[in-house]
Amino acid sequence: MAERFQTSPLDCTREGGAYILELQVPDLLQLRVGRLGLLAVPAGRYIYLGSAYGPGGLAARVSRHLRTEGRRLHWHIDYLTAAVGVEAVRVIPGGNECALVSSLQAHASTSVPFPGFGSSDCQCCPAHLLSVAPGLELTQGIRLVIAAEGDGSEAQEDRTFRSPL
Repeated sequence: MAERFQTSPLDCTREGGAYILELQVPDLLQLRVGRLGLLAVPAGRYIYLGSAYGPGGLAARVSRHLRTEGRRLHWHIDYLTAAVGVEAVRVIPGGNECALVSSLQAHASTSVPFPGFGSSDCQCCPAHLLSVAPGLELTQGIRLVIAAEGDGSEAQEDRTFRSPL
């Protein structure tokens, strides 16, 4: 999938931080997702919020999510991205995925489609996959949330990599 992006997500920072994957499900999708079992994923827009503070930082994690060949299905989001791909990636160096989930739920037209999706190791979030209301303009909404959650530092910068398709 990485070849679909105008600016390569591989060029993003090796720092740690949060990232947002934007996905589009064109039709109802029956998807078996690890221990969550069989999910009926309605057509629509979704965002997945994750973090990458390990070796290679954001660049390593984002490139893993975009790989289509030879990737083991490990995390919940792997099952969904294997089925529909990724439309866009946003990276927020120094960002916190849980703060973003909380703010997006409070300030944007998002909802939790599957409790526990992507948050099985999280004590505070109902899920890290959110469905996005039709017509919600994500770029401005996410920037407002980042600004509200940020501490005013450049670490909260939003870098977007979008698919031209």
